[in-house]
Amino acid sequence: MKYIKTIIFAFFAFRFIPQFIGILNIAEPGGFVSLILTGIAIGVFYEYLKQKEEEKEIVKQAEEFSQREKYYVKKYGDNFGSAIANKKIMVGMTKEMLIESWGQPGSVKQTVYKNSVKEKCYYAPRETRQNTIKYQQQVNLENNIVVGWSDL
Repeated sequence: MKYIKTIIFAFFAFRFIPQFIGILNIAEPGGFVSLILTGIAIGVFYEYLKQKEEEKEIVKQAEEFSQREKYYVKKYGDNFGSAIANKKIMVGMTKEMLIESWGQPGSVKQTVYKNSVKEKCYYAPRETRQNTIKYQQQVNLENNIVVGWSDL
């Protein structure tokens, strides 16, 4: 498939470029067919370029993910590091790990007790019809350690 696209591009470049400069006469026999083939060649070449750009972007994202995962595995260990790189959370993560994985919470409610501090971190905000903010996920922490989460 790669070679077919290259052949089409070469055919387009050497056959039809001069026609765009003013040599193309649609009234000639075959002129209209040449115009249609030119359009097809341009479309195929455009799709080919778009596909190449998408492939480059995928490779770039994969490299960035690999670097991100290596960094977090080195910093937090295999289990937590891999989860953070995949933007997941686990029971036992610290608040720092939670923020590394999901980012800053939209809202935090903290309750202080004699021997512990409980926090509820809210994520994934959405606006209601009444123009208030509702959150879709709640993460529960006890003494800065994730103890659970739930969808709201």
